[in-house]
Amino acid sequence: MKKLVLFFLPVLMLSSCVELIDDLTVNRDGSGSLKLTINLSSSKLKINSYLALDSLNGKRVPKLNEITDKIDFYADKIKSKEGIKNVSVSKNTDDFIFKVNIDFSDIEQLEQALKEVINEENSSWVNFEFDWVKWENNTLTRNNIKIPEEQLRKLKAEEIEDLKKGTYTSITRFQDPIEKYSNELSKISANKLNIMIKTSAYGLAENTQLLKNVIKVGQ
Repeated sequence: MKKLVLFFLPVLMLSSCVELIDDLTVNRDGSGSLKLTINLSSSKLKINSYLALDSLNGKRVPKLNEITDKIDFYADKIKSKEGIKNVSVSKNTDDFIFKVNIDFSDIEQLEQALKEVINEENSSWVNFEFDWVKWENNTLTRNNIKIPEEQLRKLKAEEIEDLKKGTYTSITRFQDPIEKYSNELSKISANKLNIMIKTSAYGLAENTQLLKNVIKVGQ
């Protein structure tokens, strides 16, 4: 679904208060759910003014109906993949809050489904030639999805600064307590069932190791 985030890029550049959240729940058997949120509510007045334009800084600004149609498009594509079920979409176009929820039978099937959707779109933005998530022996290995450096170099200085002001939050939830983890940026909930990493939106794209984490849970 990173391709969906990248479709929003011209709009994200208009906001210094974008909030991106991926919320992953992993059950003991490797099934679970993924909730993705793009929240632009803090900058809705600014965004509305720019959405009235045809282009900004040489980039075409997508219309609101194009954005909502694209969300449905990717939701339908992911829904058709093996192991994926109960895909739902929430679009609050007044406050610019968009959510996609996906249930999956196996986390590796979720990864495969995401890879297939991106490859079908012939995206040059995402390198998926490595494992994103793996669940084995009560251990979740999670990597960042790499964006090629040549794509980052296309961003203007002001665009990069705006993305640095935004936030990206990665949350992973388990049924059993977390025993150990490898990423020192991690924060653990009081009940030890949830782990979170929060960074800037640009930091996620710039540093391919930022979300990398090996999380061991006990039963």
